[in-house]
Amino acid sequence: MVKRSEEDLRRSLAAEKDRTTLRDLAARIGISHFAVYRFLDGQAVRPTTLERIRSWLDAPGEEDAVKELRKLLRRVLGRLGAARARDVEGAIGRAIADAFRGAGQEPPKWLKVFGRKQI
Repeated sequence: MVKRSEEDLRRSLAAEKDRTTLRDLAARIGISHFAVYRFLDGQAVRPTTLERIRSWLDAPGEEDAVKELRKLLRRVLGRLGAARARDVEGAIGRAIADAFRGAGQEPPKWLKVFGRKQI
């Protein structure tokens, strides 16, 4: 895998920043909002900060993460049997949906798969 240049990372991060606030973006990445500001402004940031930005931008999308989460849940809940595991997964999906609603956001469409049989 080829590492993306800082300029490419900066462009990608700027596009993400256009969709949210600086503080929310920083929280999602796991760095300070000041570090995001400095990076977008073209200033130097710590190598660890740059690596966090790179990792966050290169992370799989939500749908891929959901598939991985469901796979891990099956592993953890497998001993309970299929019906009980689906019940637990459904409860987790409802909790996630409630968290989105509590934050004033519409729950993502991918939550509809939680608690359903996997294909």
